[in-house]
Amino acid sequence: MLATVDTCPACRQSIVPGDGGTFVDGDVIHLGCYVSNELEQHTGRGISRDSLLGIHVLIVDDRAATREMLRAALEYCGGFITLAASVDEGKMVLREIRPHVIVSDISMPDNGFELVRDVLAFAAETGWRIPAVAITGSRDSRQHAREAGFAAFITKPLDPFTLALVVGRLAMSRPRG
Repeated sequence: MLATVDTCPACRQSIVPGDGGTFVDGDVIHLGCYVSNELEQHTGRGISRDSLLGIHVLIVDDRAATREMLRAALEYCGGFITLAASVDEGKMVLREIRPHVIVSDISMPDNGFELVRDVLAFAAETGWRIPAVAITGSRDSRQHAREAGFAAFITKPLDPFTLALVVGRLAMSRPRG
């Protein structure tokens, strides 16, 4: 079976599904083109290519396309990104590295709330604090996310550059320790 080839509306080059594309308003667009176009539209909101320079973000999401879109946007803003495909993988990563902020889907098969509970327990043991951003398709989870210890909550579909602003603010406001 041949793969469907689309044309990116931004750069007019071919996109093979699964090869760095995402859907935007029904069109398939290269992730890089999407990030570039969105950045130009959002620069008036305090976002630039170095907005997240020096900030390390752990992204935990079970969907590869979501991880890639978030990675592309946050890296475009200068962030250093580590990816995890599950809560268990995220927990293992946290035993090795200390990112400035965690961005976690909470609607995964292995619930994102579990990750935040583990982070909070780890923080209590080590005196280290890390803010976490919850992302989910459910608007009903806001209070639950707050109670679980998330510092911020963003519903899907989300604007990755709004996320970049939130990540930057959380990273800059977190206590050092």
